[in-house]
Amino acid sequence: MRIVHVGTRLPEATTPGGGGNYPYDLAKAESELGEDVEIWGCGAGSKWLKHRVDGALQVYYERPITIRPFHQSDPLFVRFFLRLAFGQKPDVVHFYQYKIIQYRWLIPLARRRGCAICLTDLGGGGWRNLPARIGAMVDRFLLLSQYNARFFLRGYETEFKTDHGLWATDHNYSGSPDRIVVIGGGVNEKFFMPREGPPDLPPYLLYVGRAMPHKGLEVIIRALGRLSERFPSLQLRIAGPQKVTEYLQFLRAESERLGVADRVIFLGYCTPDTLLQTYQGATALVMASTYRPIDGRRLAKPELLGLVLLEAMACRVPVICSRVAGLLETVHEGETGLTFEDRDEAGLAGCIERLLTDAELRNKLIENAYRMVQEKYTWTRVAQKCLETYKELLRQPT
Repeated sequence: MRIVHVGTRLPEATTPGGGGNYPYDLAKAESELGEDVEIWGCGAGSKWLKHRVDGALQVYYERPITIRPFHQSDPLFVRFFLRLAFGQKPDVVHFYQYKIIQYRWLIPLARRRGCAICLTDLGGGGWRNLPARIGAMVDRFLLLSQYNARFFLRGYETEFKTDHGLWATDHNYSGSPDRIVVIGGGVNEKFFMPREGPPDLPPYLLYVGRAMPHKGLEVIIRALGRLSERFPSLQLRIAGPQKVTEYLQFLRAESERLGVADRVIFLGYCTPDTLLQTYQGATALVMASTYRPIDGRRLAKPELLGLVLLEAMACRVPVICSRVAGLLETVHEGETGLTFEDRDEAGLAGCIERLLTDAELRNKLIENAYRMVQEKYTWTRVAQKCLETYKELLRQPT
């Protein structure tokens, strides 16, 4: 079976984990299962097209043309268009995101060539929704969570309700349930492994990802401030590339205001080995994603799944998250992690205190979460679900 994945930005080197690497990790896992797989996306550099091989995976980096200057979430791949039009026909083309201008041409072209077409929504940017006629050409929507699926199925209300209000959904595709397959997300269990030896001192909370308003990092900083008197050595370490933005400056100012600036550590970009060590030494991983970021927006999809939660679980690190969107599909209160209400800094502080003081609870959460990841959330298992869907589509009469 010949499979082509089409992402937006691709990692320039093999880097583990995180939602930004989802297409790459899935394509790699499919190639390791013996399929003929290539992946296309944009990367940095001056070359119009760069090719490299990662094991059995063929990787193509194309320098994109962008309709909106400097907006590489909406790239136009001219060389991929030509390859799809005139090269060897793929059996399956798997697209990522759906608010991408170029799909107005690529999806009809793949349909004309007789390819099976799959699409995965990773959330985030893009131009606008695809026209319904384009969405109708997608054979299967392979989605990260049940929460994600509600945005694609007609039959749901045109608005969905949370504890904080109503927001319109953005689906515009026919929604018969057989067009939806929830494949989830994965962890490279050969990389994300538990640490050997005692934990690091002083203890620290960990956040992994970019510093963006919808991630609710100020809630974690305020919870740390609430715990200062009882746990004066507790730190918050923030791992991930951080651009200097108004929000980052706000976080630094908030840390100063609360007197915890010396215990809020911005690690910046971490190499794979450093990231693994940072996971393994953490007291807990915390996600405080929110429907109501401080920049005034109201978000329907702040988190579709939360891959960093799974990565922490695979390292036997307990997790805490807000009761938001798709996060609750893997973090089950009191079983695989602890949860708190959206933007509830006091509730988060209480969860952290429980983990730090209740060893029996901590061990229970670690064991349950680790077992769940190994059984359901490895990239091999996600790839197997995809391959089953691809084969089902190829067996159907054209």
